[in-house]
Amino acid sequence: MFTDKEMKAVCLDQLKLVQKENDRLQHLTTVLIDHIWKSGKRGIPLKEIDRQMELFDKKQDHVYRDVLSGEKL
Repeated sequence: MFTDKEMKAVCLDQLKLVQKENDRLQHLTTVLIDHIWKSGKRGIPLKEIDRQMELFDKKQDHVYRDVLSGEKL
Protein backbone atom coordinates (compact mmCIF):
# COMPACT_ATOMS: atom_id res chain seq x y z
CA MET A 1 0.00 0.00 0.00
CA PHE A 2 0.93 3.65 -0.12
CA THR A 3 2.16 5.84 2.68
CA ASP A 4 0.35 9.13 3.23
CA LYS A 5 3.19 10.97 1.52
CA GLU A 6 3.08 8.66 -1.52
CA MET A 7 -0.71 8.93 -1.73
CA LYS A 8 -0.50 12.73 -1.61
CA ALA A 9 2.06 12.68 -4.45
CA VAL A 10 -0.20 10.41 -6.54
CA CYS A 11 -3.18 12.68 -5.91
CA LEU A 12 -1.19 15.78 -6.87
CA ASP A 13 -0.04 14.07 -10.09
CA GLN A 14 -3.65 13.18 -10.89
CA LEU A 15 -4.74 16.75 -10.22
CA LYS A 16 -2.05 18.10 -12.56
CA LEU A 17 -3.13 15.66 -15.27
CA VAL A 18 -6.78 16.68 -14.90
CA GLN A 19 -5.80 20.37 -15.09
CA LYS A 20 -3.77 19.78 -18.28
CA GLU A 21 -6.69 17.92 -19.84
CA ASN A 22 -9.06 20.70 -18.79
CA ASP A 23 -6.78 23.28 -20.44
CA ARG A 24 -6.71 21.19 -23.61
CA LEU A 25 -10.49 20.81 -23.72
CA GLN A 26 -10.94 24.52 -23.12
CA HIS A 27 -8.62 25.25 -26.04
CA LEU A 28 -10.46 22.76 -28.26
CA THR A 29 -13.78 24.39 -27.40
CA THR A 30 -12.39 27.81 -28.31
CA VAL A 31 -11.03 26.49 -31.62
CA LEU A 32 -14.33 24.81 -32.48
CA ILE A 33 -16.40 27.88 -31.67
CA ASP A 34 -14.05 30.06 -33.70
CA HIS A 35 -14.25 27.76 -36.72
CA ILE A 36 -18.01 27.35 -36.51
CA TRP A 37 -18.37 31.13 -36.38
CA LYS A 38 -16.07 31.62 -39.39
CA SER A 39 -17.28 28.70 -41.50
CA GLY A 40 -21.01 29.35 -41.37
CA LYS A 41 -22.73 26.74 -43.54
CA ARG A 42 -19.51 25.46 -45.15
CA GLY A 43 -18.85 22.93 -42.39
CA ILE A 44 -16.08 22.50 -39.89
CA PRO A 45 -12.51 22.25 -41.26
CA LEU A 46 -11.37 19.22 -39.28
CA LYS A 47 -7.82 19.19 -40.71
CA GLU A 48 -7.25 22.75 -39.53
CA ILE A 49 -8.67 21.96 -36.10
CA ASP A 50 -6.41 18.89 -35.83
CA ARG A 51 -3.44 21.04 -36.82
CA GLN A 52 -4.24 23.65 -34.18
CA MET A 53 -4.68 21.01 -31.48
CA GLU A 54 -1.36 19.43 -32.43
CA LEU A 55 0.33 22.83 -32.12
CA PHE A 56 -1.32 23.34 -28.73
CA ASP A 57 -0.15 19.93 -27.51
CA LYS A 58 3.41 20.63 -28.63
CA LYS A 59 3.36 24.07 -27.00
CA GLN A 60 2.04 22.59 -23.74
CA ASP A 61 4.47 19.65 -23.99
CA HIS A 62 1.65 17.20 -23.34
CA VAL A 63 3.07 13.83 -22.44
CA TYR A 64 0.51 11.56 -20.90
CA ARG A 65 2.00 9.19 -18.36
CA ASP A 66 0.64 6.52 -16.10
CA VAL A 67 0.50 8.12 -12.67
CA LEU A 68 1.91 5.15 -10.77
CA SER A 69 4.50 3.80 -13.19
CA GLY A 70 5.46 7.03 -14.98
CA GLU A 71 5.34 5.23 -18.33
CA LYS A 72 4.15 7.13 -21.39
CA LEU A 73 0.57 6.34 -22.41
